[in-house]
Amino acid sequence: MNVSAATLRRSTLVSLAVAGLSLWLVLRVTWRRESFRLLDTFDYRFLALAGFLLGLSLLADGLRVTLTTRAARFALRYRHGLRSVLVGHFVAAITPFLAGGAPLQVYSLYRAGVPSGMATALVLASGMVAQLILVVVSLALALWPSSPLGAEGGLDVGVSILRWLVILYTAGLVGFFLLVWHAEAGGQRLIGAAAGFVRRRGWVNPVKLDAFADGLLTFLTELNRAFRDLITRRPRAALAVTGGYTLYFFLFFSIAPALLMGLHTPVPYWEALGLQIPVYLLASILPTPGASGGLEAGMAVAFAGKVPEAALGLFVVGWRLLTYYGHIIAGGIATALLVRSARRSVPAPAPKGRVLRPQTYERN
Repeated sequence: MNVSAATLRRSTLVSLAVAGLSLWLVLRVTWRRESFRLLDTFDYRFLALAGFLLGLSLLADGLRVTLTTRAARFALRYRHGLRSVLVGHFVAAITPFLAGGAPLQVYSLYRAGVPSGMATALVLASGMVAQLILVVVSLALALWPSSPLGAEGGLDVGVSILRWLVILYTAGLVGFFLLVWHAEAGGQRLIGAAAGFVRRRGWVNPVKLDAFADGLLTFLTELNRAFRDLITRRPRAALAVTGGYTLYFFLFFSIAPALLMGLHTPVPYWEALGLQIPVYLLASILPTPGASGGLEAGMAVAFAGKVPEAALGLFVVGWRLLTYYGHIIAGGIATALLVRSARRSVPAPAPKGRVLRPQTYERN
């Protein structure tokens, strides 16, 4: 993979500018005189706790990648697993739809000695598992009447909107999942029918249309094989992915309750966790770099009925500064090191049947 440092720098600058504008708008809309007092009396011990939880979440995510790769019978040093996570979070923070991190994660694992095909399969399948976890939990919260997102628990308009967005998103994701699961049968027919409809109306150049349809089918087929391979042939790896993501989400979503306690406006712990999950799920469909703007607005909407207005903007800005810039800084360092090492040659993978040992392939 050709890693362009110039492209990464441009994307980072654009993302930082969009995030900065979003944070400024949040503060401008929510700032009140009482905000000065809350800021002055903020308990910085809880800020340290929030930072500690962010660090633990990244370490847990690195452990997930390491254990998953080892369960797939490829030895991987923990530092290489952590590096793949950090570069993934960094690129996701500077690209639209939070989707740009996967290719660099694959490349990071490849640099560590994992064959590119296996690295691609593990990253794609792991991403699907993460989405499924968020969807299942979000849908359960949306349908459970007394939950923070349910009909009884979320009486305000903003939370009600989040609930219906989750239900609609779930329906769309179920359709996509079925398309992936039957990519070589139903998926091929659906894509062919859609391409034929567009071709007959002359909306797109036929050559470009065919190339796009072929590329989409190839992607869905690869995703299908990766997911089936993980679930049916590598149950230990599937267990490592599921458990690792559960631990990561638990730690990451605990950051918000810690910050609220520092502002002396606590929200019940499990309620605070439940309100964040749909926001994080829906962020994956936002076209802005790192979901900037949408994440801030989503958190403000989710917590508007639970947190006083004077504290709401401080909470959202503090949460975003910590989670966004934390990923940018830690991931940026890891990405810079990966880009610098990209010029090194990587030997051919070990013969089939042997367990790869990355430490013999890379010195970094």
